[in-house]
Amino acid sequence: MKKEFYDVEHTRPISIFLFFISLLSIFFSSTILLMLFLSKLISAIFSLFLTVISFFFLRKKIVLKSNFILFDDKLKINDSTINFNDIKSFKLHFIKGAGLKLNLKNGKSIYYSSNDIFCNSEIFINFCKAVKKKLIKFDGGVIVNKKSFMQTKIAYHLLIFMTVLIFGIFIYSLITGKEINLGTFGLMIASLSTLWASIKIDN
Repeated sequence: MKKEFYDVEHTRPISIFLFFISLLSIFFSSTILLMLFLSKLISAIFSLFLTVISFFFLRKKIVLKSNFILFDDKLKINDSTINFNDIKSFKLHFIKGAGLKLNLKNGKSIYYSSNDIFCNSEIFINFCKAVKKKLIKFDGGVIVNKKSFMQTKIAYHLLIFMTVLIFGIFIYSLITGKEINLGTFGLMIASLSTLWASIKIDN
């Protein structure tokens, strides 16, 4: 018996990573530029406003649509077919949408995700729930359902705390006039973006 899911909205992890990098670049570059003419606080406020506008303008640019057809022993994504016999393990997360990672026996990995921030993820969530049932039952449960620290809610909340802390430091430095090491701060932002791109939370 097959289940069909058409026009499913999803994104690529690299697209989300580049999206956030772009927003961070817009925020920091516009802040530095505006500080040549305005106060630090006003520059930060204008930059934040510009970043929010950019967010709504750019987010639909990274959304893709695909057709998923789920069989008892295989998965068809558009014109590609993945046989369950070729899958070694899989990972799923269900928070702010859903994500599915398939680890194949040949060493390759396939990842699809649909985030509520960017997509209408309802169909993709239903697809992930259906494919989880199929994979767990397939051939007596030989396909492993793997989990990692980045799938836990602890990791998610820790990342939120780190994000708020880093931006709090930046805003505080603007208000008080205290200098920060731009090289170190840039490294923290790059690391934070990488972590956000890899976060995968399970129920």
